[in-house]
Parts: sequence; structure tokens; C-alpha cells
Amino acid sequence: MTMRASTDEAAGQAASPSPSPAASLRQRAVRLLRTAELSWLGITLAVALACNGALLYLATSERQQALDNTGQTLALAAQIILRRSESVLDRYDRTLSGIGEVIAQRQGLRPGSDLELHRLLVRRHGITPGLRWIFVVRPDGSLAEGSITFPALKLNLAEREYVTAHLHNWDEGLYIGAPVVPLRGGAAFIPLSRRITDDGWGMLGVAAAGLEVETFRYLLDDQGLPHGYAVTLFRADGSALACLPLAQPCRNMEPSRFRPSRDAAPDPGAVVQLHHRLLGDNRGLGAYKQSATYPITVAVDVPESVALSAWHARVRLYGVMMVGGNLLVLFLAFSLLRQSQRRRRAVEQLAQANLRLEERVAIRTRELQVSEARMRTLFDTASDGMVVIDAGDCIVDLNPAAERMFGHKLADARGRDISLLIPDEAALRHARFIAERDGGEVEGLLREHTARRADGSAFPIEVTVGSAEVDDLQLHFCIVRDITVRKTLEAELNRLANTDALTGILNRRAFIAQGERLSALARRHGRQMALMAVDADRFKSINDTHGHPAGDAVLRALARAVESALRATDLFGRLGGEEFAVLLPETSPEGAAEVGERLLEAVRKCGVPWEGSELRFTVSLGLTILEADDRNFDSLLQRADQALYRAKRDGRDRLVLA
Repeated sequence: MTMRASTDEAAGQAASPSPSPAASLRQRAVRLLRTAELSWLGITLAVALACNGALLYLATSERQQALDNTGQTLALAAQIILRRSESVLDRYDRTLSGIGEVIAQRQGLRPGSDLELHRLLVRRHGITPGLRWIFVVRPDGSLAEGSITFPALKLNLAEREYVTAHLHNWDEGLYIGAPVVPLRGGAAFIPLSRRITDDGWGMLGVAAAGLEVETFRYLLDDQGLPHGYAVTLFRADGSALACLPLAQPCRNMEPSRFRPSRDAAPDPGAVVQLHHRLLGDNRGLGAYKQSATYPITVAVDVPESVALSAWHARVRLYGVMMVGGNLLVLFLAFSLLRQSQRRRRAVEQLAQANLRLEERVAIRTRELQVSEARMRTLFDTASDGMVVIDAGDCIVDLNPAAERMFGHKLADARGRDISLLIPDEAALRHARFIAERDGGEVEGLLREHTARRADGSAFPIEVTVGSAEVDDLQLHFCIVRDITVRKTLEAELNRLANTDALTGILNRRAFIAQGERLSALARRHGRQMALMAVDADRFKSINDTHGHPAGDAVLRALARAVESALRATDLFGRLGGEEFAVLLPETSPEGAAEVGERLLEAVRKCGVPWEGSELRFTVSLGLTILEADDRNFDSLLQRADQALYRAKRDGRDRLVLA
């Protein structure tokens, strides 16, 4: 339009050699308006550039802050994990040093078998968790005594690394070996050893112990690092002792990676922060700290994508803000420009008014056509189902997603009642919801219904309703989403929250919750109820002899055997470890004792095939009956535990009534 106005103006000037005062005034006004337009455009561009620059600076600063915070988290994690690892090693070092002090006070190792030394090792083994064995080696490398067998086996360990380290180095201190997998199979262990000396530093032997690798693994896992972080505990030679995540194999490290460099901290005992990963190959941050007491190093790192995940989310928000701000500035500039153009056009000849009006009508018509085409495209391509119904609950339109969801074609469904898609009872509730929606009482709410497909199958849906008046017709627009997968996941999550992962029975939380509910009902109505504590006999021996996988198999077999001896109304759960409990509603003391004897017999008949043999086991039962003065379910559990203790004390594989 501006070009057309300029052309007309030029034609007028050509026709009239000397423009009239009115024409000159009009031209001057047009020039002033054009100057104002350029000024507003310049101001708009400056404001947009300033806002964009501020957002870019803020995003860059926050990125660096996120990296700095992650580096501090890595440094703090490395420091805490190393301190806890040193505390664990201190405990085992004190155990081995104490054994050495006793031997030094006895003037060295006695020749032949030494029952007193064996008992000392057994006691220290029993009070020190996480150890698989403890033994003492003579200066010639022969095994003196151990905590597992007596007398000790005739073995010469002079070639073992944890012995030679002290035979050739008098100041070795606590030796920490690389994880060792037994030749006969089983879980790996970490050898620890310390030189035994007399008051004159003469060598009396070597005290050694086998540390369960799980000790350090649990220590790393207990740190509670965020998802995506990796941590590994290394020896001085770079071999890995334990790592996190637990699911991945530990990777060894070249010792040169831990040597001081330009990234290293000035204090040798401080945490070294790195701008690259130690435990992975992709970009990220890392930190490590070497122990001043023991030959170990803790390395922690995280991929850059994990460290900047929160920042990436904020950057997207900044991007939206930038685009929105630019659009707002452009909108304001466009509005001012349009206002200036309207004023300029008002100066133009009145004859052009009709032409401009026709052009605007044509533009608006095209815009409406484009808008309608966009809405139809959105309606046809939306992934959610869209159903349009009229005031009489008859179907007016279905989009392709709704056709696929319900299995009805639009041609077959148009004009039919909504009960075609939603069963009668649900359709009534939906109709009431529509009525409330018309009253403005449920604006923006979601409702769940049970829908019906063309084949008659039912499935859950989530419905959002909006209303509009089109051509004097009241229409309701329903956005429908199939939530079958979500409902299935919710049911599965509920099952996992109440089920013990190993045995498939109720876990402790679910068992106690149901037990409290059933005991409260029994007290309120004066009904009988019994509680039985179940504990596997000598379960630690099975774990120590055959390993934790065998122990897990025994617990699963125990759970199946107990379930086979119970009634459908009984409640069975795992409280932790090898401890289980059975709740017997509507059961007298005699009936509970009969169930207990049946349970004992079922377990006695149970066996677990394992590595060519069969593991047999028994259980001990502690039985108690609900009493009138029981205040809560905990009192029942305590009495059952006391009865279980007496059953263990009286010889196991029996039932004792509290």
C-alpha cells in the first residue's frame, strides 16, 4: 500500500508542476511519519539486542556456575569417600595390628599347631565384619594358623604377593592387594596384610585377612551420589578395588593418570579437580584424592551431559524467553509501525479508502482460511483423539486418532449417541460432566472414564472437555487420551512397592501395614489371631560355605515351602534377611500350632540342588496369640521374636509358643 501511495503521489506531482499547499503539507507529514517509523525500528532493534545479550550472558554464567558446582560436588564426594575408606581400613589395620601385638607379647609364633592362636583369630574374625578369613604366616612363608580350620593346612604362601610385600619391605605398613577370585569359585576378596615384628623390629611373621569386595562396594553405593556419577577406588598401581555404578565392571587405571600435572592442586594431600573424565571416554569433569595413610586413590567423575542437565533445561527456558521477548518487541514495533502507517494512510486521498478496505477484507479472508486450514490440520494430525458432540450428546466429528482409538469410522459414528464410545453408566457420568462444564464448574479438569472399542473391548481413557458456539450451535470438544499403559504401569508399581524382590512375597512394609490393619479388626471384633516368626536355621553358614547366590536360592525355596503349608487367608511376608513372619487370622492356639507343625514338615522335605549336591535346611518358629491387652502390632512381633529366640536356644527346627 505504501508503494501504491508513493506512485500516486509521484503521478500527482508530474501532473501539477507546482504542488498546492495542501499537497506540500501532506508530503511533509508523510516524511515525518516515515522518520518516526525508522526511529522506532532502531529503538526496537537496540532493545532486542540488549535483551538477547543479557540472556546469553546469563546462560553462559550459569553454565560455568553449574560446572563449578559439579566440580565442588566431585571434590567433596572424593574427600568423603576417601575418608570413609580410610576409616574402614583403619578398623582392619587395628585388627591385624592387635593380632601382631599379641604374638609379639608371646615372644613370637609357637612351633606346630597353636590352639590358643587359632581361638584368637576366630574371635577377631567374629567381631570384625566384612572379613572372609584371617591367618598368620611364619617368616618362612608357611601357614601358622587360620580362623577357618584347625589345625592349619600345610601350605607355603611365601610366593603370595601379600606375604612377599612384607618379607622384602620392613616398612610396608598395611598391604592392600588387588581383588582375588578364588580358584574354586565364589566372590572375589581383597587381601590385607601387616608385618608382625618384635620390639627390635625383628620379623615374627605376617598377619593377613581376606576382605569382602562388597564392603567397599556398599561403601560407595551408600554415598548416595546422583544418577550418572561414577566413582572408583584404586590401589597405588591403578588396579580397581571397587566402583560405582555396581552394574558395570570396574576398569583399572594407569598410575600415571594420578601423577601431579598442571591441573593438580598445590597441596599433595588435597583433592585434584580435572576438566576431563578419569573413568569414562566422553567429555566431563573429574576429581581424585590420594590417601596419605594408605596406598589408595578415590576417583569421581561425571559426564558433561549429566553435570549440565539442569542447565540445559534452563537454557531451553531462556530460549523460550528470548523468542518470546523478541516476538513481543517485534509485536510492539509492528503495532507502532502499523499505527504510524494508518496515520500516514489517513493523509492519503479519500479515494483510496475503499481500495484499502477491500484489500484488508481480502487479507482477513485469507487469514481466516489459513487459520481454518491450520485448525483442520491440527485436528486431523493430533496424536490424541478428538471427539466433537452437540448439545444432544450426538457425535458430530471424529479425528483420525479417535477413529483408530475406538475402531469406528466417522461416517458410521456421525449422528450416533456418545454411548457408542462410552458405556451407558459412564456416558451418564460424562453427560453430567458436560452439564457442569457448561455451567463453568469444571473448567480445565480431567476426567477418567471407561471407553468401549468397536470390538466391544473396554479400556481406560482421560477426557478434557471444552465448549464453543459455532453457527448458533453449542458444541463440546472432547480431547481423549488412551491411558491403558499408564494404568498398567501404576498397577505394576503398586505391586513392586509391596512385594519382596527376592521371594515374591510381601515385603516388610506391606506385611506390617496389613498386619496392623488385621490386628486392629481382630481386637475390635474380639476375633482370634496368631502370629508366627520364622527364621532359617544356620543361614549364615550356608552363605559363608556356598556363597550368597546359594543363600538366595535357599530363601526362595523356603518361601515356596512355607506358602505351600499355609491357607489362602493367611498372610506371609519377609521382614529382612532370613527372617519371615506368618499372620493367621481367625486361628486358635491349637490351630496355629497345627499350621506351624505342617510348616516345619514342609521345610524339612525341601531341598535346593546346588553345584551337584542338595542343600538341606530347617527353620525355627516362634508363635504368639493376640491378647486383649495388646496395644499394637509391635507387641505381637516382639513376643513372637522372643519365642523364636527360645526355639533357637532349645535346638532349632521346632515351634515354641510364647
